[in-house]
Amino acid sequence: MGRTRYVPGSTEDTKVVERGAALGFRLDQIARLVNVSVPTLRRAYREILATAQTKLNLRIASTLVQVALEERNAQALIFLAKTRLHWCENDRHELIGSDAQSPAIALTSSISFEDEGPGEPAPDDEKEAPLRLEPPKE
Repeated sequence: MGRTRYVPGSTEDTKVVERGAALGFRLDQIARLVNVSVPTLRRAYREILATAQTKLNLRIASTLVQVALEERNAQALIFLAKTRLHWCENDRHELIGSDAQSPAIALTSSISFEDEGPGEPAPDDEKEAPLRLEPPKE
């Protein structure tokens, strides 16, 4: 006589499996928490195991966007611009001038796209006048 087939019934077990899978726990760890074997865990919770991390990522991204847009959180907006829009900050420092005793420094700052897609030209609108920092005159 074989063992009875495991049927997921407890909502508590389902929550444990979903949280464990979303947070990246190994299957043997999750199986131990709900007292089943790894093959039984895979069979009984196949859909949850396949989607838990994606659901968590969706919740995290949604919360970040909400904080950025509704609460106007500057750090969240900058993070989203850099990660989703591929923006990056570019600072360029140049020593200019012919006088070795008191060289001038040119500082150019711009925001540009870090990763253009294939076939897309790089933006040409980065023609900013450099900020020139001159040493104090004595």
